[in-house]
Amino acid sequence: MAVISEETEVKFKQYADLSYNDYGTDTIDLFVQDVCIGDIEVFTDRENEKREYICVNYEMIYLDTLRKRISK
Repeated sequence: MAVISEETEVKFKQYADLSYNDYGTDTIDLFVQDVCIGDIEVFTDRENEKREYICVNYEMIYLDTLRKRISK
């Protein structure tokens, strides 16, 4: 499976196109329009109530704003 880094360009039109699988590790499977495009590292924003986020196209996206497909 591909590894998505901060430098990887992820093409999507709106945040509603994004979803993820969470298996309780430090990475998640990221989906664009229900197609898995790869693994991406999850970070924790300790200054914002420990919210988890990913960096997509150099932008922080909080996981609680995306649709979760499978949880841990």
